[in-house]
Amino acid sequence: MKRKQCLLLLLASSLFAYLVISLQSANAKEDPSPPLSYDDIFLQAPTNSNIQSCVPSKLDPFNPEMMSFYRSVPPVDCSMSLDWVTPSVDGSVLAVTTEADQMFGPVSCQFRDLVRDGDFAVKLSNDSSEAVSLAGYVLNTSDHVFVECKGREENSWDNVITGIRKGVQVKDSSLTQPEKLNIMILGIDSMSRQNFARMLKETSSWMQERGAVFLSNYNVLGDGTVAALAPLLTGLKEWELPETRRRMNNSQPCDVLPFIWKEFKEAGYVTSFNEDSPGIGTFTYRLTGFTSPPTDHYMRPYYQAQDKFPKPFSKFCYRGTPRHKIHYNHVRQLYQKYPKGKKFYISWASALSHGDTNSIQAADTDIRNLLSDLEADGSLKDTLVMVMSDHGHRFDAIRDTFQGKLEERMPLMSFLFPPSFQTKYPAAYDKLKNNADKLTTALDIHATLKDLIELDGEEETIRKPKKGVHSRALSLFGPIPATRGCADAGIDPHWCACLNWATLNTTSTLARAAAAHLLAHIVSLTSQENTRAVCVPFTLGTVARAAVMAPNKDVLKFRKSVGQDAEWVDMKGSSDLNELWVQVQVVLQPGEAIFDGTLKFKPTENKFYVEGSSSVSRISLYKGQADCMEDTNIRPWCYCRDLLELDR
Repeated sequence: MKRKQCLLLLLASSLFAYLVISLQSANAKEDPSPPLSYDDIFLQAPTNSNIQSCVPSKLDPFNPEMMSFYRSVPPVDCSMSLDWVTPSVDGSVLAVTTEADQMFGPVSCQFRDLVRDGDFAVKLSNDSSEAVSLAGYVLNTSDHVFVECKGREENSWDNVITGIRKGVQVKDSSLTQPEKLNIMILGIDSMSRQNFARMLKETSSWMQERGAVFLSNYNVLGDGTVAALAPLLTGLKEWELPETRRRMNNSQPCDVLPFIWKEFKEAGYVTSFNEDSPGIGTFTYRLTGFTSPPTDHYMRPYYQAQDKFPKPFSKFCYRGTPRHKIHYNHVRQLYQKYPKGKKFYISWASALSHGDTNSIQAADTDIRNLLSDLEADGSLKDTLVMVMSDHGHRFDAIRDTFQGKLEERMPLMSFLFPPSFQTKYPAAYDKLKNNADKLTTALDIHATLKDLIELDGEEETIRKPKKGVHSRALSLFGPIPATRGCADAGIDPHWCACLNWATLNTTSTLARAAAAHLLAHIVSLTSQENTRAVCVPFTLGTVARAAVMAPNKDVLKFRKSVGQDAEWVDMKGSSDLNELWVQVQVVLQPGEAIFDGTLKFKPTENKFYVEGSSSVSRISLYKGQADCMEDTNIRPWCYCRDLLELDR
């Protein structure tokens, strides 16, 4: 009799699971439904006031809609050209290559230094030097040189070459400042954290394998690169800084701004700031630029000269070398040129990433190799590596999607500290890790850099208040409240990627449908024939609680920034919800098993999606209920069949 009851219960459970799955399939075939109105959800449901103020958007980097924009991009191939002249490993000497001399020699070259005339003009020096065959040219007055070479049979070659000149006075910090870290900031334009995972898989994996901390709730402060870098580098938003817009009569040069690299320079660091796209330079596109070079080494004249002097060759190749490899080779030269000096280096790469979401893949292996090589030669043992961006994509078609709109507001920000820092400053590093999911902005990064300038081996020094920190900034080495919201952090509502959260009635249609989909998903995890022989399928007991999450109304209505300086916003968009998230907690039978799930819901499809394995979790103990299942990956979703028979 007991065996018959067990079979009937099993049949009923299987039939229920089949009906749930069939219902989901049927929903997918129905005609599209209208989107939900924001007001329909959030004006009728009570909001939660006792939870985390900023709930981060639940974005799966690899969901099918986002992957539909993906196309594989091969590495940049510049092998059709041969570089006749290359710099030494420390960038201080230029010499004709052995290959060029063998193929075209004897080779004679003329070298002319580039002369910078502010940020908007570059010319060649009147003086020139010649080197024959393998003789070298030493960089004494400029980091950048225009080279013209002639070989036998009227072969010729020209190029602009960048290196590191002699004569920059830098303190030997190895003895006087052993506690301080080198700062290496690798900036990639238009790169959300999710797109970093999609497009730079090798670099992302390398960082994760070494324990890099990724800020999952890092939010933009405004539109464009200036809105991202000005707060990070000066501690103030653009509108709080002295007037530097080119179109304004009273503008001053950007030299007057309180850049943090000035403080690092005062602390004995050699400094370098490099952008690979001078036409859209952060401080030159709308702003006045710099009268004097802002840092000890500055590659803007090099890229300007590449557009002006050599015979054109390729968009992504400077003769025989990919453009991005020259950009990143500069940091290798810095570490070779100043092995004992402390370095503050910030690069900003836009050429591959600004206008296209896929092209940056071409640099993935090279960025990974750069980091691996610096690790292998010991350069990273006292270096903080930051890989970051200003915002997600703003111009590509991906921006027109619901997720793309949120990714625009959630740029990449990551930190890889050396083990020595983690050992010397354990409390500060623990705070950093704990703050990874808290709401943060570029102002907070500036406050964190201020702490790093004063490192002296004592953790107490990090905790001391620093001058020049914005009132809304919180260092990542200190506490950041879970209750921090966008208004607290200085983020305008239309740039806030935090999700609004409202409670759903557990008997509502949306809550019950979400629970049914969650159940179907859990049942499917033990549906294989060999697993089903051991585990019985769960059935729905009760819906314990449910909530709905969606971007705030201003984000939905935001269409674009307007004005020469993005000083206004177009808020005429629709507030309809084409996507939202439903969080539901269910109690399943047998065993009173409790599961949490965060499901994406698309109202126009009337369909739920489970995105990523972490979207569903069992929060009740299953020891003693799933001991029959040896596979630890399946055990949370199992209730042993033999227990059910014993219960009967």
